Amino acid sequence: MPAVLPRPTGDLPGKNYPIKVPAHEGGTQEVVFTLNRDDAGRLIEVFIWRVAPGQRAIGNALGRVLSRALQYGVPSLELARMLRSQNEGLGATPWPGGGFVLSVPDALGRLIEELEGGKAV
Repeated sequence: MPAVLPRPTGDLPGKNYPIKVPAHEGGTQEVVFTLNRDDAGRLIEVFIWRVAPGQRAIGNALGRVLSRALQYGVPSLELARMLRSQNEGLGATPWPGGGFVLSVPDALGRLIEELEGGKAV
């Protein structure tokens, strides 16, 4: 098993990204993604906030698994590729850069692609 990248101590440079996604009760909900980077600028942690009731545990677990994968060196664009196009069948909300958001994972995949400067293949 490859070695995990050490997590820097103290506060990490990061940013919150509020994004509207389709809601289970119809309409939209705002989910907040916090993406933290290490001193070298690598994406190293993902937190998912304000997920709808009934989805909080899944959002928390997804953030933990993605963070650990990033800490083990899995390329962020590979993770984005796996997240993209996940559809819960709830409709879609507009993505600011064009296209539509289908779900919380799809929004996160799109966000990572945009921030990492590439499109997941």
